[in-house]
Amino acid sequence: MTTPHSKWPLGFENSKLSGLYAREMYWLAWQIKMKADELFQKYPVQAGEPFLSTDISGFDLIYSLLSNAAKLNELLYPKRKDQEYKERAACLRGLIGGLQLKHLCDKKVRNTVEHFAEHLDRHNLQHSGFSSPTRYVVLFNFVLSHMEPVHVPSIPFQLYSTPMAPVPVLPVRVYVTSARTFHNFCWSVDIAGLSDEANHVAAKLASQFAEENPEDWVSLIVHL
Repeated sequence: MTTPHSKWPLGFENSKLSGLYAREMYWLAWQIKMKADELFQKYPVQAGEPFLSTDISGFDLIYSLLSNAAKLNELLYPKRKDQEYKERAACLRGLIGGLQLKHLCDKKVRNTVEHFAEHLDRHNLQHSGFSSPTRYVVLFNFVLSHMEPVHVPSIPFQLYSTPMAPVPVLPVRVYVTSARTFHNFCWSVDIAGLSDEANHVAAKLASQFAEENPEDWVSLIVHL
């Protein structure tokens, strides 16, 4: 059934390529879960002494899963407000109805990986024009075992404390293994939360189809 002023002649659900959208959603969600699992294996939560590492070989996994999360977000909540996009998004949200996607639909997911140079420019200007009465350091491209937010009244941006630094830190591309969070400038992303939600999306979609293996399910031949 078409909605008033629909751009889809027979409604989006009856459009000729509608089957590709759900498969794309499944593939993106499955990739997020797989890449998160690989990340957690590479940087396990370890008991004992805190550590700091410059081994960022797993950061490509973080950027890849965040990119996939942003693409999934765009399918469900498109930035463009044209009628055809709104109809498409409403139909796709119906396929996973009832799921609360707090992490997948957080704008931080997209903002933390897009326009890095612009974010760097803005923060460079801010910190270069700020005379801090309190010492702090910027950590760039590190893996830490522990990090906690700390309030410093004299500083107008969020800093963190870590056992590996004697002064507060500002994280730029920092992964924290104990919390499974990724920090980039003022953004922090719960990777474990993203993974859990992606797993729920994949399971919700897979329950509607017969195929069990993602490799089989995401491929489709459409006869036009």
